[in-house]
Amino acid sequence: MSTVRGQGPQGTWSVMELSEVGAQLRRARLAAGLTMRELAAKAGLSHQVVDKVESGENTRLSTLEQLARAAGATLTIKIERAPHADSRHQPPPDRLAVLSRLVAILPKLSDRSIDVLLHEIALWESEHSPQGEQR
Repeated sequence: MSTVRGQGPQGTWSVMELSEVGAQLRRARLAAGLTMRELAAKAGLSHQVVDKVESGENTRLSTLEQLARAAGATLTIKIERAPHADSRHQPPPDRLAVLSRLVAILPKLSDRSIDVLLHEIALWESEHSPQGEQR
């Protein structure tokens, strides 16, 4: 799953764009050897719905579940509880490892995801830099 994860003032955050959900459905459909029309028929939906979901348009979770099941996959939703402890007291992640992962997925991110990521980085830096330190 191509998910950007990190620590922010409200705890753990992650971003997954609808376009990535659509791409995952497309991969599942192709792995099952199905066309859009065949997947739609197996799910009891129109091929236009499949096209919209694969294109990253918003849809209901029940529709995603129908399509995933018809493609022989499962829909998994993960809700994680944010860490209870103050993130400033946790050791910083290995920056090189984090940067390497970000560089690998950066071309796949939307402008909005990049904006969110940069905002979270700025917040983290402002909370973790010593007072008066200039950047």
